[in-house]
Amino acid sequence: MRTKQEFGLLGGFQAPAALPAKPRVVLAALLLAEGTPVTVDALAEAVWGDSPPGSARSTLQVHVLRVRRALAGHLVQTRPGAYVVPVDVAVCDVTEFHDLLRRARATTDPEQEHAALTGALALWRGPALADIDSDLLHRTEGARLEELRLDAVERRAELALALGRPDEVVADLTAVVRDHPLREIAWAHLLEALRYTGRRAEALAAYHRVRILLRDELGTAPHPRVQAAHRAVLADERPVVPAQLPCEVPVFVGRPRDRERLRDALTAAPLVVLSGPPGVGKSALAVHVARGSRDRYPDGQLHADLRGFSSEEPLPARLVLERFLRTLGLAPHQVPADQGEQVALYRSLLSGTRTLVVLDNAASAGQVRPLVPGDPACGLIVTSRDDMPGLAVTDGASSLRLAPLTAGEAEELLVALLGVRGKAEPGALRDLADVCGGFPLALRIAAANLRANPHLAVADYCDALRAAPAARLRLGGGEITVCASFDLSLARLSPPARALYRALGALPGPDFSRTAAVELVDADALDRLVNANLVTATGGGRYRMHDLIREHAAGCACPAHSAGHARPVVTARCSRGCR
Repeated sequence: MRTKQEFGLLGGFQAPAALPAKPRVVLAALLLAEGTPVTVDALAEAVWGDSPPGSARSTLQVHVLRVRRALAGHLVQTRPGAYVVPVDVAVCDVTEFHDLLRRARATTDPEQEHAALTGALALWRGPALADIDSDLLHRTEGARLEELRLDAVERRAELALALGRPDEVVADLTAVVRDHPLREIAWAHLLEALRYTGRRAEALAAYHRVRILLRDELGTAPHPRVQAAHRAVLADERPVVPAQLPCEVPVFVGRPRDRERLRDALTAAPLVVLSGPPGVGKSALAVHVARGSRDRYPDGQLHADLRGFSSEEPLPARLVLERFLRTLGLAPHQVPADQGEQVALYRSLLSGTRTLVVLDNAASAGQVRPLVPGDPACGLIVTSRDDMPGLAVTDGASSLRLAPLTAGEAEELLVALLGVRGKAEPGALRDLADVCGGFPLALRIAAANLRANPHLAVADYCDALRAAPAARLRLGGGEITVCASFDLSLARLSPPARALYRALGALPGPDFSRTAAVELVDADALDRLVNANLVTATGGGRYRMHDLIREHAAGCACPAHSAGHARPVVTARCSRGCR
């Protein structure tokens, strides 16, 4: 009894390695016919394409002879004008693949269909006809086999999802959409499999990729099944609830109206810019209100210090996006390198959620725009020393300006910070609140200095501050000083705005007119100082500078100054950027 010989065409031709390339093409063409005779002309086209040699018929006879010798038998049989490999003398994985596909189509049992498709796909070890040198066979039979394989992968995935086995198809589907990115049903099944395995962020990232791909390649939206799978992912509960808000300041007092205004603004518009001069308490108010709004934003809070007014360079939006995307569940390798793709993916991940984003210390509208969520159910609070009117134009932002604390609020904060000691000197405490001008940063530094010097009376400390105005701006040693905070705002100004800032510090009187300021430099410089919250419009064409800001401006009135002088000492250049 003759034993069948085994051959493989799905991922590597299993035949004697010594068989030359063209005899291998002949054998592959005969095996693919699955027992049907193949004419000499068809074999010649498979071997040589559209340009067979004049000796094609005799050369084919030589190739067939080599096949027979290599296989030590009469596997290839002759028919009139054709050759054939009978199915009873050869076992080919292609034939087995087709048999299993027929078995899968014939059954109505999902388990049996799934098992048949699993067996059919297990026969594949790589691309069909991987080492067969025939353009014709690759264009026809190879393409047909690949299409059958892809259909089988998609159908098996659909069955696996219905049977509750999503884990077993993620790898196969990932490979399919990588190699055949326009197979939208594979994308739909991949989104479903990732969703069922709890990989929500990866599912949203996958949807982002296919949406961008179809838009760029075909100019179309994803298939309805892909969109339905995406909506199902969005409807799921978020597995990662970010909670990035920093701790609140140790004591937060006052500002009931400001808190209400910020909450109301956030209700009216999803984007609010909270601006004000340096040290006025913008960050503290934003964090306080954000922490009190967690019920309204149950999907979490994202926070970033954009370092807009800092000794360091402003943080690029690209780096913030990378951090946010990782927080939202993406692995580092899943974060796109392109900022535009990062923005689209960030907004996709936030879509359908109620998430609050707090961007502290922003330098410009351009730094903020990529970080604006696309879903109006999300909220965004931006703090900045600049009013950022551009965000109102392009993003519908509402704007709130934060003023210093009232005299009563400033005194209340000092009492809370100093405790019994503050209550013991109520008159001196009011003087200290006045010296600090209602700026929370100055008040907190003053309280810290008093706590560090328990034997120093509050009244004596006030006298020292009043006697040395420059020291009043340097209420604490080290980096955390009111003066340093104002210096950072000054450094961000344009040269004309810096020049006007210095000139205004030398003007007499509590306020000044727009005409006077424009004569000193120009209108643009004045408007820039107003937007930067270093100058306040009081109405009727009049403007004023807060006492602490005026004092800082006066100290910058010439190229250099020092901490120990009420008026600057002239040297070559000022490290604050004055000229």
